[in-house]
Amino acid sequence: MATKTEDEPRRLRDIINMAQMILSSSPNNDESTTITINMKETPALNEVYWESKKKAIEMEQMVLRWLGFDCSVSHPHRAVVWILETLMGDESKTPNERIESVVSLSSRRLNDALFYPRALQWGVIEMACAAIDLAVEEQVFSTDTKSHNSANLESIFKKKWWKQCGISDLDFNECRKNLVQATEYLKSMATKKKG
Repeated sequence: MATKTEDEPRRLRDIINMAQMILSSSPNNDESTTITINMKETPALNEVYWESKKKAIEMEQMVLRWLGFDCSVSHPHRAVVWILETLMGDESKTPNERIESVVSLSSRRLNDALFYPRALQWGVIEMACAAIDLAVEEQVFSTDTKSHNSANLESIFKKKWWKQCGISDLDFNECRKNLVQATEYLKSMATKKKG
C-alpha cells in the first residue's frame, strides 16, 4: 500500500519474497545485528507464499477501510503555519523573529512525537495546536516577561485559543501531555546512551 500511495508500485510477489528473505536470514553473531539476505534463491511458490499473499491483501483492505480509502498524508508541520496565519493574520506574513521561533519550537516538538507512538494517535490539527501552545509557553517563559514580544504572544494565544480550530479541551490537553511525554522520552533515551 505504501508503494502505491507514493506512485512507486511493486509487485506483491517481490514484497513477499523480500520479507521472507529478511525474516528467514540469521543475524551475525556480532552486536551490530547486521542482517544478511540470501539473494541467490527466491522463496518457492508454496503454501507459505500463498498464505502470505492472502494475508497481505486482507490487511491492505482492512487498512484502506480504516482510512476510509483516503491515503493522502497531512503533516502537522504544515498545519502549524496555517494556524499561525489564521490566528495572527497579516502579522504572520512579515518576517518576524517571534513567529519563526514559534514555528521552530513547534517543529521540534512535532519531530519528537515521531518517536513516541502515543503522540502519533492524534490528528494533524490537535498535534499542531498542542505544539504551538508548548512553543508559545516556552518562548514566553524563556524571554523577559515584560518584553513586547512575549506580551503580544500571550495576547494572541490567550486562554483556550485552540477552540477556534475546533479542538476540545480534553483532546487538546491529552495531545499536549503526549507531546511533552515524547520529548521527555527522547531525553531519557539520550541519557541512557550517554550513561
